[in-house]
Amino acid sequence: MRSHIWTLLASSLIAAGCLVNSPSAFAEDNVPEGGEILGRGPIHEAFAQPLEERAGQAAPVVPKAPPDPIEELPPEQKPEGDAVQWVPGYWQWDDGRGEFVWVSGLWREQPPGRKWVPGSWREVDGKWQYSPGFWAPETMNDLSYQPPPPASVDEGPVVEAPSADSFYVPGLWIYRDTQYVWRPGYWLRCRPDWVWSPAHYVYTPAGYLFVPGYWDYPLERRGVLFASAYFGPGYRAALLEPELHRRVRLLQGALFARSGYGYYYGDYFGPTYLAAGSRRGSTSA
Repeated sequence: MRSHIWTLLASSLIAAGCLVNSPSAFAEDNVPEGGEILGRGPIHEAFAQPLEERAGQAAPVVPKAPPDPIEELPPEQKPEGDAVQWVPGYWQWDDGRGEFVWVSGLWREQPPGRKWVPGSWREVDGKWQYSPGFWAPETMNDLSYQPPPPASVDEGPVVEAPSADSFYVPGLWIYRDTQYVWRPGYWLRCRPDWVWSPAHYVYTPAGYLFVPGYWDYPLERRGVLFASAYFGPGYRAALLEPELHRRVRLLQGALFARSGYGYYYGDYFGPTYLAAGSRRGSTSA
């Protein structure tokens, strides 16, 4: 019996000893000309996001527009469950290459009462910036953009936990009518085998979007990840038929997070990556 809460880097991909199998979305003989399956790369944001990405921080601005999205054919190896859905892939900037890499789509057990709102690239003063996707309430039909929220004034709990199985949810600024008002932090009782995703703001060039907190599945129940891929300038667009090709094991010590870029799997131990802001992912849960 486990109760998971998001820590500084959110619940890691090896929480409670979980090993996530991540087959590549591209069979070796199905990779288009100019394509390359990556043994390390970004993890789809619909699967997990570091807590920093939920703090309304703006993503880096990149010098050029992403290519057209790649058409994917969801694999037949679909996990069981009525709420499992295919979440398409997207382009993510790789500043090491100076090019975009493709974050493959994934099968995902959607959190109860939530729907996926995909991220998008937007032009900003002649350059391009990514607004991350998020799990929105199913009842959210319109996006309400708000001004930047003030800095948090939360100083931790002022009363003791009501029970040993409670955890503290920090306070948050909430936009009401024409101004922000402070919502104090509170204690929330753990739910066995669930992960609490706290309320947060998503930055976009058009304004900030508020996402209420919700309970999510533990990582081992969220679905199936697929490896990222790189397509060189000469690749030929084609319908990609995902097949099980290799297992990318997200092991302890091989999970990294980087501000503005999310989670990565693989070897990012080098000083160049650390200098660029890569950090080892947290293993607490």
